[in-house]
Amino acid sequence: TARLRRAAKQLPVPAAIHTTADRLGAAAAGQPPVFTHVVAAAKDARATRTFKYLAGVVAGAHVVSADWLLASAKRGELLPEPQFAIAGDSALPGCALAGCRRVGELLGRHRVHLWDAKHAWDAGAAHSRDDLVRLVRAAGAELVDELPEPAALEPEPRAEAKRGPGLRASMEREVARMPAKYRPMFELPVRQGQIIVLVDSAALKGARSSVVLGAVAAATGGRLPCRTKSWLFDCISANQLL
Repeated sequence: TARLRRAAKQLPVPAAIHTTADRLGAAAAGQPPVFTHVVAAAKDARATRTFKYLAGVVAGAHVVSADWLLASAKRGELLPEPQFAIAGDSALPGCALAGCRRVGELLGRHRVHLWDAKHAWDAGAAHSRDDLVRLVRAAGAELVDELPEPAALEPEPRAEAKRGPGLRASMEREVARMPAKYRPMFELPVRQGQIIVLVDSAALKGARSSVVLGAVAAATGGRLPCRTKSWLFDCISANQLL
């Protein structure tokens, strides 16, 4: 145990985690959703938001601190996860995870269209299109490749989305920077069975923003709820649809 603790301090974190997991008889997996646990770097029980963290939450994995591995190694068996559970991530401090979610529960019976997916998502983004596809599918949503013609869409009633302290903060900041005429698309409520148009947050920065938003407005007729990538990440982090 002493050697293991010294190794955990001296080795890079992934190596220490792999070594300890191996000693406990667990396999350190690479790509989600095959893993059952996510060992996250955390400060004050808040994890850094990474793709594996988000994928673990949305896939129903236990999200725990490295202390869970070390304490389990000391006892020679896997300890109960709740006392080592991560409270949430640092990007959304107003929300706390409330246990594991069932796989596919978050966006079950919802449909998602990745706007301009072939061109926008991979250019300099921290999360690639493939990452987004894995998250959306793990959340239970159906991916929609083509949008229906605007004339075929029913007009949506304007309704204020539910808000809570600290919720939707990331998208709210992005929407506040948009030209006012495009903001209503991002304020339409999300309903089951309806298509959600997910727009890359990076495409909404700078001069390109008006071009992208104008194209979204033309393709949807302003009749489909639009959300930014930040909204998806915040929903996963909050473990609820915001």
